[in-house]
Amino acid sequence: MMVIADSVKNILFDFGGVIINLNIGASIAAFSALRGPNAPISFEQWSEYSLEPAFERGELSPAEFCDRMRVLLNNPVSDQQIHAAWNAMILDIPPHRIKALEALKNHYRIFLLSNTSEIHYQFYTRRFVQQYGYKGWEALFERAWFSHHIGLRKPDPAIFNYILKEKELHAEETLFIDDSKANTDAAVSLGFQVLHLASGIDWA
Repeated sequence: MMVIADSVKNILFDFGGVIINLNIGASIAAFSALRGPNAPISFEQWSEYSLEPAFERGELSPAEFCDRMRVLLNNPVSDQQIHAAWNAMILDIPPHRIKALEALKNHYRIFLLSNTSEIHYQFYTRRFVQQYGYKGWEALFERAWFSHHIGLRKPDPAIFNYILKEKELHAEETLFIDDSKANTDAAVSLGFQVLHLASGIDWA
């Protein structure tokens, strides 16, 4: 279990790579298998088209995301095939992390802040509810913010200011845990205490 400073009253958790395990390579492989022979780009290059950030800010619906992906893949694959490839990266939510969260909420206000999309959100929320019996994320966390619901995405400072204002939190009393250094650096600039989880490190 991590060491938490005495000044911390609130803990803000990232989701992917912190609570749920991910394998980005699985989605890369799945999309690569769907590419048509004349696909304009590889999956690794699609960030140049700003498709993922737009989807995670809720600027694209799942249907629009699939339409854009068919163009990039140059292949008329089904929505279901695209959903499956996109969700391939999502692995398990380990029980020991849920138990650790349940213990922490007895002593701290705990929150969730995730860059995500509607396709991912529906997929892992269903799994969470089925596996752990919670009715939803806010049955475990005091508040759970998902980027596609609020139109903001880490590491934009605006998303941190948004959650501070909504819950009347003080950054200096809040520990932010994320596996992206860009995200923890943004939080540090606003006065948060942070824990950057390098690859392979578990906080629980």
